[in-house]
Amino acid sequence: MARTKEFDPDVALEGALDVFWEKGYEATSIADLVSATGVQRQSIYDTFGDKHGLFRAALDRYAARYAGVVHALRDASGGASPLGRLRRVFRMVAEEAEPGNRGCLLISSAVERGRCDDMVIGHAQAAVASLEKAVAATILEAQDAREVPRSVKPRAAARVIVTLVWGLRAMGRAIPDPAWQRSVVDGAL
Repeated sequence: MARTKEFDPDVALEGALDVFWEKGYEATSIADLVSATGVQRQSIYDTFGDKHGLFRAALDRYAARYAGVVHALRDASGGASPLGRLRRVFRMVAEEAEPGNRGCLLISSAVERGRCDDMVIGHAQAAVASLEKAVAATILEAQDAREVPRSVKPRAAARVIVTLVWGLRAMGRAIPDPAWQRSVVDGAL
């Protein structure tokens, strides 16, 4: 007879996500995960397979949250113009660089494991593609609203903006200065 789990896998996953986000994959030990989740080592293995399985589940959860950036671009409620929505997303990203914020787990993971972990590469590529598509569509809307000149090529501009967004998110750990981040956003827009 199979035993019932004596822990909530969702709660454990949140604890693991926090540790991976703070320390990275390589620096996180199973002992760290046991401490953060309150789940015994064998139960982690039984539920998630191994450390990488738990990391995969945590990154899946984070990637689903990352979709909020794309949603913010598409969300025209509140009367924000297309260019206003781009500003809102940039400001959200800049706020992630404030002291105490951890930056972006997708970017940190891509930097740490992108050359050796196909799952991380897949998440990073999907996030970039989704954001690029949303930014290009928003630029087209901004052109229709006469906020952006027709001479701007939406797809090329979207690639530059996505690269800048990811760069800001990566730099948030190195330069956790909101004023510096805002100056980059203001210059870009």
